[in-house]
Amino acid sequence: DSEAPLVLVSPSFGRGVDLFGDRARFQIICKIPFPDLGDKQTSKRRWSGKSGERWYLLETVRAIVQMAGRIVRSADDYGVTYILDSRFERFFKQMHKDFPPWFTEAIVW
Repeated sequence: DSEAPLVLVSPSFGRGVDLFGDRARFQIICKIPFPDLGDKQTSKRRWSGKSGERWYLLETVRAIVQMAGRIVRSADDYGVTYILDSRFERFFKQMHKDFPPWFTEAIVW
């Protein structure tokens, strides 16, 4: 463990990472993590009518919340997540009821 500040850059950092305490105090999400429509199973499910669209959007909400949780690992931990994607405001307005209260209450526009 180093005392020097560290910047970690990753194109995909939503799962399997536990950055508790001072290991991370902020993160930047450059784009909304929509499931990959290039994957045949994902595409098939997404385009299977209204339920497929709802599933696709809920998977995106889940991924955003999970990413935010990478740096806040307990009630005593803290961190800031910046979402740079300009589509996030519209997406959040559409899906706000599906985000957990702790996430919704923490948003600063």
